[in-house]
Amino acid sequence: MAETTPSVLETATAAHEALLAARTDGHMPEDIVVITCAIEPDTVTVSIGGLTDEHLFGPGGGTDESPESIRFRDTVSALMRRHMPRKDSGELWHRYRVVLLPEDVWRAPYCPPEGVIHHPLRAKAGQ
Repeated sequence: MAETTPSVLETATAAHEALLAARTDGHMPEDIVVITCAIEPDTVTVSIGGLTDEHLFGPGGGTDESPESIRFRDTVSALMRRHMPRKDSGELWHRYRVVLLPEDVWRAPYCPPEGVIHHPLRAKAGQ
C-alpha cells in the first residue's frame, strides 16, 4: 500500500488536538489563542481557535486595530516569514487560508458542525 501524505486539514487537526491535550494537562494557559500552520506548495493553511471570522477580518478585512486583529496579523506574519520563501523582493507570501474546524474541535458555537470555512486572503510585505 502506497504511503499517502496527510491533507492540510488532517495536519492542522492533529496539531490542534495535540495543543488541546497540552492545554487540558495544564501546560497551556486558557487565554492563548491556538494557532497551527500547515504547508502546501504556494499555500499556508493557518488554523485559529477562539476567534470568529468577524474578529479576524471585520468590516475592514482585518485592518481594524482590535487586540484580536492585531494579534492575528502579527502571528500570521511571523508564520509566513518563517515558513514561506519570498517569491521576489516585494511579495512575502502568495496566499493563506484561515481554517475554522468543526465545533467539536474548536468548542466554539459559531463554527458549522458540517465543515470548514475558507477565507482566501492575499497580502504583500509591509501591509
